[in-house]
Amino acid sequence: MNAVSKRFMSRAGLSRPSLRFALLWVIVPNLLFVPLSFFAAPIRTPAILMFFLVGLLTNALPTSVAAIAVGAAIAFDVLWFIGSAYGLSITMLTESLSFAWRVNFYASPIFLAAFVGLLAEFAAIVWLRQRWSADLRNARPYVALALVALVALLDADVNLPPTRSIGSASAASTPLPATEVSGFADRVAATRSDALFVLVEGYGALRDPALRGRVEAAFADPRLTGRYDIKAGEVPYRGSTTAGEMRELCGLSGDYSSILSGEAGPGCLPARLAKSGFETIGVHAFTGTFFERTQWWPKIGLQQSEFAEELVRDHPERGWRECGPVFTGLCDKQMADYVRERLAAPHDKPRFVYWLTLNSHLPVVPSAQGSEFGCGTPDDPFADGQTCALANIWAGTFRALVDALLRLDRPVEVLLVGDHAPPSWTRRGRSLFEPEVVRWVALKPKQRQVVSSLSGGGDLPDPH
Repeated sequence: MNAVSKRFMSRAGLSRPSLRFALLWVIVPNLLFVPLSFFAAPIRTPAILMFFLVGLLTNALPTSVAAIAVGAAIAFDVLWFIGSAYGLSITMLTESLSFAWRVNFYASPIFLAAFVGLLAEFAAIVWLRQRWSADLRNARPYVALALVALVALLDADVNLPPTRSIGSASAASTPLPATEVSGFADRVAATRSDALFVLVEGYGALRDPALRGRVEAAFADPRLTGRYDIKAGEVPYRGSTTAGEMRELCGLSGDYSSILSGEAGPGCLPARLAKSGFETIGVHAFTGTFFERTQWWPKIGLQQSEFAEELVRDHPERGWRECGPVFTGLCDKQMADYVRERLAAPHDKPRFVYWLTLNSHLPVVPSAQGSEFGCGTPDDPFADGQTCALANIWAGTFRALVDALLRLDRPVEVLLVGDHAPPSWTRRGRSLFEPEVVRWVALKPKQRQVVSSLSGGGDLPDPH
């Protein structure tokens, strides 16, 4: 290349230092996410721009300083990616880092591969930054800036917008909870019936009625339909599990911060029922410290809260088993029978039980979830291993719940609803669900119960 060509290339920003700058701060930080785009990855525009800015602002600084900034940018990228996929704000994600030790990340091949890939990305950027440091001081950012725009446009075109989440929930917006739409809250308050409310982890609204029918087959059991009128529908959702709890139990948008501050708790359904004389109970198969539920569940009116720690300590006779590879807790199938026990125990006040399920929290391991739907075979009706594994868990939990309800000597008001749609990592998995809505199923007793200290409680023989 002659001198004139070199001067032209340099003025156009196409010199070797400028091309290296673009490679280092635009191409390398985004390579890890290229394969994810073939599956289902959220848009990463802020992270793409942040790496460029890190390169620009640290260009004249020592590599050690740049390495710290790179680590911070990778951390932001990970938080943004997870938050966009799972419907969590950056604030809630950073707060939840203190609970991360409760999660078995090493049990998921996906998480392990991501961790190794991020370490490799960090090492590659720092190594190249040190090796090219002299060249980079002479770089012009024009090529890199053009690449940032191109990569961001491709990212927005190929990848998915964030799950209704990432700070977009307005505290002033009014959600549409299934507890109201289904008439569940009004019926429980008016009839003073015993009631069970189940928030089902990741239960979105399947598009195909045939697939939905197979997952919900337990609710078509003639023994159940002889005791209950069954209705179902969909409601909009926003955010993650705690946002689902706020939506359904308190009629609020956003996370639980307003509950911790003491502003909204008295208006929540359990608090209103407790004030009117109900006994209110919350149960969950995971630790109560996760998302601070031990602190805010009592504030929304749950007089008794039972988490995995208390259940294992206080009821060892139940022979609790563990389920879930990453979010490892007690098994929801066993929890269904424990919920039945709480509803069946003698009581002279109407009883409201809230059950938050656990085992369908992604990621799941298909091989550990049974093969009711032929997962991993050509007969898989979902043609998506992850969704098939979830369907196995949902169907098994629903069957365990129906079996438990059939053993009660009187019917109770029941409502099940998803907290959010499953944040599937495959495009096929996402396409199986209606966007931005979750499924609810309500069981209304055909014969009303009478709660008294004499008649309260008791089981029928096991229907099997």
